[in-house]
Amino acid sequence: MNEPNFKQMQKDRVRQLQEVMKEQGFCGLFLAEGANVRYVTNVKVPGGAAFVPREGEPILYARPRDQGYVERDYPIIRPSLRASNATGADLEGKPARWASAIKETMREFGVEGEPLGVDPLDVVSIHALAEMGIDVVDGRHALSMAKRIKTDDEVKCLRTMGHWYQDIMEGFRKAIRPGVPETELTAVVHYEAVRKGAEDIFQLNVSSGENRNPCRRWPTEREVKPEEFVGIDLHLVGPAGCWTDVSRTYYCGENPTQEQKDLYRLAYDYLQGVIALLKPGERIDQVVAKAPSVPEKYRELLDNYSIAHSDAMRPHEYPRIERKKPSPEILEPN
Repeated sequence: MNEPNFKQMQKDRVRQLQEVMKEQGFCGLFLAEGANVRYVTNVKVPGGAAFVPREGEPILYARPRDQGYVERDYPIIRPSLRASNATGADLEGKPARWASAIKETMREFGVEGEPLGVDPLDVVSIHALAEMGIDVVDGRHALSMAKRIKTDDEVKCLRTMGHWYQDIMEGFRKAIRPGVPETELTAVVHYEAVRKGAEDIFQLNVSSGENRNPCRRWPTEREVKPEEFVGIDLHLVGPAGCWTDVSRTYYCGENPTQEQKDLYRLAYDYLQGVIALLKPGERIDQVVAKAPSVPEKYRELLDNYSIAHSDAMRPHEYPRIERKKPSPEILEPN
């Protein structure tokens, strides 16, 4: 398998984002959410932030305690002036100094007076920017439009993670037996995921028997019983912050009832039917219209979920294919 080129990935991500920024009229983006900072710098730094100009390389803001290891991976670093959790005396003048530094950075890139996009940003910081005369606008749509298309190296990362999931799910399946608690199955998954190289487990749901419907999501001390279903929903963060989530349902035993067989077949056929619809060039509302039907008693609950959704640096990113919100937009390659 070809290894991803992480330096090229970072360049391609920034290029895609800057193309969208130009289309949407942003002079720059100030990013404070960790996954977004990772997207444009490929550096994982707690409390970090980034400024992405319309043209040129992003600036990474890091605390002095982190600068030593950060500068090994990213060359354009400036001290972090912003404290989103500042309270009391910490607030005295600090937001204004930070906003003034952002204004100076905009002047440096020749974009002072133009709209500055931000991702989810705390109220104190937004007020400080506004008081500095900076036109603050929501930059999340630009990020979504950039991240929706995966670069060639991101695709390599996702394929790598697909192999991880095959092995992790096989370890989970082998651990299923009568008497094993859901929490112990969870521990098996944690161990296998870390061994494979996962950076983080954002969500891990394990449920069995009556905990499957309605799904309790979080694992309990309930012990698996013979001849019942056991389900898992696993969200992993992998190379370069790439995100994936995979669900599987297994059977503990050898003698399923006809009802259990029918339920499993119904779910399997539904999923295969949806997969067959996901092709470049398909309109999202057409996919919704052609999605497999299910018995009436399951429709209301099923409509609370996406038919399909993208993953990028967080779950359920754009595009999402939902019965409640059919869109005329087109599914694109990658």
